[in-house]
Formats: sequence, C-alpha cells, structure tokens
Amino acid sequence: MERLLADGWRYLRLTPAEFYRLTPREFQIMMRMEREYLHDELERAARIALMHEQAARAKRPKLS
Repeated sequence: MERLLADGWRYLRLTPAEFYRLTPREFQIMMRMEREYLHDELERAARIALMHEQAARAKRPKLS
C-alpha cells in the first residue's frame, strides 16, 4: 500500500486524501493513462529532435 501511495504522489501528484478516495480500479486507470501521456511526450520530443537534426544537416543555399 505504501508503494502505491508513493506512486500516486510521485506520478499523479495525489494527496493522501485523494489517493484514499480512489478505488483500486480508478487508481490503476489513472496510472496507465499517466504512463501513456509520458510516452506521448517522449515521442513528441524525439520527433522534434529529429526535425532539428535534419534541419541542421540540410544543405544550405550559397549566397551569391
């Protein structure tokens, strides 16, 4: 139970009162959705990094 409370605080920013009001099913759904959100954010950051890298490596037109 302590581990779940710590996870709720760390990942979902739940207070102990909010944690204890949730059913186990609600808590698991919220944790799964937080994990999905984190993966979405990491994928978005990776795409942006790839675009920046492609732009940095692209040939630039010469000034003439």
